Amino acid sequence: MSEQSNQNTDDLLNNKNGINDDSDNPGEDDEKKSLKTKMIPAVVMLLGGAVSSVVCYVNKYSLKDMSIVILCSLVCFLFLGFLLKRLFDSFKLVDKVKDSEENKQNQKEGEVIRKDNPSSNES
Repeated sequence: MSEQSNQNTDDLLNNKNGINDDSDNPGEDDEKKSLKTKMIPAVVMLLGGAVSSVVCYVNKYSLKDMSIVILCSLVCFLFLGFLLKRLFDSFKLVDKVKDSEENKQNQKEGEVIRKDNPSSNES
């Protein structure tokens, strides 16, 4: 019985009782975060293109001029979207580094030194 309680104690100390820990499966968390920022360039490009097309239409540009302006604006907004995505990903990278440093610190603080006690094994 004492071996079972020791095993349960070890599991609790190591967070292996079904509690989600980022260190158990780090790849899954990265995929979720990258999916959130993956669509930023496309959304920025489409919004910028929509605004530029409305402005061109209101100002009564010719079809040729409107096409050139919209194409240039789409390329510029796509580049801007990639810059924003990279900026947001860098913030997540900084957070990830801080979290890993905190986890290492917590693991060092949480280490338990167990002394074998012969009298407890006899129970």
